Amino acid sequence: WKVTARVDAPHLKIFREERERSVVLCVDRGPHMSFGTRGTFKSVQAARAAALIGWAASRLQDRVGGIAFGDPAQGLQHFRPARGRRALWQLLRTLTLPGSAASASIDCLAGALKRATRGLPTGSLIFVIADFNREVRDLEPVLGNLRQRSSVVLIPVDDPADRAIPAMGRVSFRGTDGRLLVIDTDDHQARDAYRAAWEQRRQTLSTLANRLRILLMPIRTELDIHRSLIANLEQRARSRAV
Repeated sequence: WKVTARVDAPHLKIFREERERSVVLCVDRGPHMSFGTRGTFKSVQAARAAALIGWAASRLQDRVGGIAFGDPAQGLQHFRPARGRRALWQLLRTLTLPGSAASASIDCLAGALKRATRGLPTGSLIFVIADFNREVRDLEPVLGNLRQRSSVVLIPVDDPADRAIPAMGRVSFRGTDGRLLVIDTDDHQARDAYRAAWEQRRQTLSTLANRLRILLMPIRTELDIHRSLIANLEQRARSRAV
């Protein structure tokens, strides 16, 4: 307005959007990710998703970094977004290392998300690739704060057995805390209750994501990761067009 007033002619200031956006890949490395009944382990599928997204962001000249969390022995490992591919390589190398054996799972997703926001500029893009087969209501405050300054994408990594257990008779399972559980998978009521509990947790996550305007892109261990990500994006585009 000062130039317009001085020369008595309308002038506009044009802002050019900065191309170098910060992209952060938050990847779950907890013992519960070493699980898979079809295709591959959750940890492997999560690493594949991080690699595809990271390379795509790097090709767009974005600053790529990441956080690996959930491993009780290694703790939280933070690779700050930077130009080039150094931070991305460090994250991907970390994801290839074997996790801690015979360790109890720790729920540190909220702490990882808080750490991810430190020093990030407004407009950053954060991908959370994790096992969301958990109670997620407690994540709403931290996700809400994160969403105020950044775009967030949640990528749950699912195995078919998360949703439904096939009838196999009495089966022994050992949890990450070392406890041995014996379950009668021929019990129809127990299987129905198991499936209903999973669907309730996923509905809660979907409702939370919609309320905070967060993109939800589930991937599955038995499906091709590239096609899964493309299908999720296409579905998102169709829903916006309606």
